[in-house]
Amino acid sequence: MKGLLDMTRRERRGTIVLLAAIALMLVVAYAARCHHEVVPEAVNDAEISRFETQVDSAQAEPLKPSHPFDTMKSTKTTKKRSRRAAAKKPKPSREPRPVDPVPSF
Repeated sequence: MKGLLDMTRRERRGTIVLLAAIALMLVVAYAARCHHEVVPEAVNDAEISRFETQVDSAQAEPLKPSHPFDTMKSTKTTKKRSRRAAAKKPKPSREPRPVDPVPSF
C-alpha cells in the first residue's frame, strides 16, 4: 500500500494545486447560488402602457441597398455575351495511370 501513496515532490504539488482549484470552484458555485439580485421596484401600469403605445406606433425605415450600384442594375441593359466557338479537334485522352500491385496477405 505504501508504494501506491509514494509521490514525488512534483506530484504532491500538482495534487495540492488540483485540490485547491476544485475547492475554489465549489466556493464560487456556492457563492453564486447564494447571491440574490436586488429586484427593482415594480413599474407602474401607466409607464408600461405608454411604452407599448410608443413601440406600436413606431414605423420601420425602408432598407437601403447594400451597394449604390444595386439600384442601377435593373435600369441598365445587359449585353449578351457570345459563346466561345467549340473546339473542332477533340481533346486527346489521357494515358492511364500505372497501377501498383496490391499486396496480398
